[in-house]
Amino acid sequence: MLNKVIAMGYIVENPEYKTSHKDPEKEISYAKYRIGVEREYGEKGNRPVDFLACKVFGAAARFAHENFAKGDLVVVEGRMVSEKYGNKEQWLLSVINSSRE
Repeated sequence: MLNKVIAMGYIVENPEYKTSHKDPEKEISYAKYRIGVEREYGEKGNRPVDFLACKVFGAAARFAHENFAKGDLVVVEGRMVSEKYGNKEQWLLSVINSSRE
């Protein structure tokens, strides 16, 4: 099956950069940020916006942390995943980035 997402939107908050400290030899860095993607219908400037959570890992996380800021227009490419969060049956759809521009 194909699971590929390409979206262009504006970053709505500065990326959050973190490093896992579970095992120093296998340390993994990651960055999380959200983008607002305008839908294609409606009057320009008054279109509905969808917000996508994005995650990047490793060198891409460092790049996002150092170069992305709130308000930047970006193109993300990756795969869509659903993650459970909280104590209830709550799900979050995220894009795991494989490339960025």
